[in-house]
Amino acid sequence: MVGERCSRDCGFCAQARSSSAGDTLLSRVTWPRFPKEDLLTALERRESEFQRICIQSTVGPEATEALTGLVAAIRGRVTLPLDTSALPPDSAAADALIGAGVDHIGFGVDAATPEVFRRVKGPGWDRYQALIKHVARNHPGRAAVHLIAGLGETEQEFLRAVQNYAELGAVVGLFAFCPVAGTRLGGLPAPSLSAYRRLQAASYLITRELLGIEAMDFGPTGDLRHLPAEAWPKLAGGEAFRTSGCPGCNRPFYNERPGGPQYNYARPLTEAEARLALEETRIAPSSEQARA
Repeated sequence: MVGERCSRDCGFCAQARSSSAGDTLLSRVTWPRFPKEDLLTALERRESEFQRICIQSTVGPEATEALTGLVAAIRGRVTLPLDTSALPPDSAAADALIGAGVDHIGFGVDAATPEVFRRVKGPGWDRYQALIKHVARNHPGRAAVHLIAGLGETEQEFLRAVQNYAELGAVVGLFAFCPVAGTRLGGLPAPSLSAYRRLQAASYLITRELLGIEAMDFGPTGDLRHLPAEAWPKLAGGEAFRTSGCPGCNRPFYNERPGGPQYNYARPLTEAEARLALEETRIAPSSEQARA
């Protein structure tokens, strides 16, 4: 993670300018400070143990400069795929990051709708959308979008956003809202596990072009209440309930405590875990249908 306090004021984020949470926090994770040279040396020595590097960046002039410098420094020492979770100041800066060797630019849109975005994150929706479309159009496969479930959207709105970004060719990563003490939204509850399981299952089908939102049935309040029978065998292996996003990303316990509930599995699920995850959607089919 690079940069100091963020110039943005997202209601859930420990790095927001109004946050009183510790400045080493991001979601549930504490990021200890290390000298850059120690980091680079460690990456060189242990490169074979990792699949991908991701640099989290706050927003601000100093953060942009730090991000650019760190990308160049890492690229000079290791060959691992390198992603950034950042908001470039403009399309030229996004192009420069890709040109410097960044594999994906991860855009923390977080909110599924413009209304939720304005309430939770403030202004900037149009800027995010323009940058995502620019990267998706000019650097196919290099745009990634992060969406947080539980910020006040309906399940239908969330899945519509997933489908819209997937149709642009963006990688979509799902997160569960995690209340952090000291943030504006720190007193709100995390989403129910059943709601998140439904979003995981449907997003998996959407992003792999196995099923579109048009084939899904939603209740009056936007809750997903039915998937076609042919969808369930595609979900039986449990892959839908693993951490989603860029290849190799697992971020264990980023959204959850070790004692549970386990929103995102950071590894392949066992058969029992996969069955349980399907049951947790509360729209799971019978075991006979799941085996069909």
